[in-house]
Amino acid sequence: MRLGVGLLMLCAAAFLGRRFLDMREAFANLVAMEPGYLAPIALLAAAYFVLKGLRWQYYLRAAAVAVPVRRTLAAYLAGQWFTFTPAGELMRVYLLGADAEFARVAPTVVVQAAVDFVSLALVATAVVPFYPALAPAVLPLTVPVLLTAAMLACPPLRRFATAWPIVRWLLSGRHAAALRQTAQLFGPRPAAVGLLMGVPTVLVGASTLYLAGQAIGVPGVSPFRATGVYAMTQLLGGLSPLPQGLGVAEGTGTLLLSYLGVEPAEALAAIVVFRTATLGVGVGLGLLALLLLRLTAPTAERTGTADVGQSP
Repeated sequence: MRLGVGLLMLCAAAFLGRRFLDMREAFANLVAMEPGYLAPIALLAAAYFVLKGLRWQYYLRAAAVAVPVRRTLAAYLAGQWFTFTPAGELMRVYLLGADAEFARVAPTVVVQAAVDFVSLALVATAVVPFYPALAPAVLPLTVPVLLTAAMLACPPLRRFATAWPIVRWLLSGRHAAALRQTAQLFGPRPAAVGLLMGVPTVLVGASTLYLAGQAIGVPGVSPFRATGVYAMTQLLGGLSPLPQGLGVAEGTGTLLLSYLGVEPAEALAAIVVFRTATLGVGVGLGLLALLLLRLTAPTAERTGTADVGQSP
């Protein structure tokens, strides 16, 4: 069902693109792009993934998984090589070398992704007062995300939610231990620290989109506007069942920029540059990190992580 919905969304984006976009003009904008922006765009994209890897290190420590920072960064970046596969995120658990502690490491991956959504929702909501025109497109999605996160991070509200039949059913199943650990990692302190690390990460990603717009020569796109568009693009792309939100993220970004007054062809060109740079740098870093792991730790048994997480 999720795949069907994703395909329908992709078809809708393609239909709207053919109906409202001049693809020849968009291609002309890409050809006329200022190449001097490519280096800083690539550096910002690389910094984005490194910051996310450092945040994962924090959650691993919070879960009592003792892994060196270098190993965590290598495993996180190597996971980008599998970013287009269904198990892309969870591949990081294996690449970390802590496969014997899957039940302890997997919740850190889940919380990492959840904090991503909350950080994006928080930043997108913060942009709305400066650009009220974005409110109808932003608030219906971000407000429920923020309310849900507040309920999960607030102990009294969490205790109230545990009385719901569906929550009791989930906590009594075979995945109860992993769910409880996930809930602990989303407590007040870990959630606050995750957001403090997540918001700068979102701003770095938004800067990548802003520079992509400058490379195309898009007029009137301020850093604030780029931040709002970036946050919504990533949110809707993350909700899509398609890998990396392909099609959905591009369509969302193009429509939002057009809604803010950017010419559709220029908006599409800027989004294509942004997405190509981000995904390309991510996959490139993933391949390099994967090769590094294969050279330094060819098998999980040789990593010495069989006892990961045994320290109190």
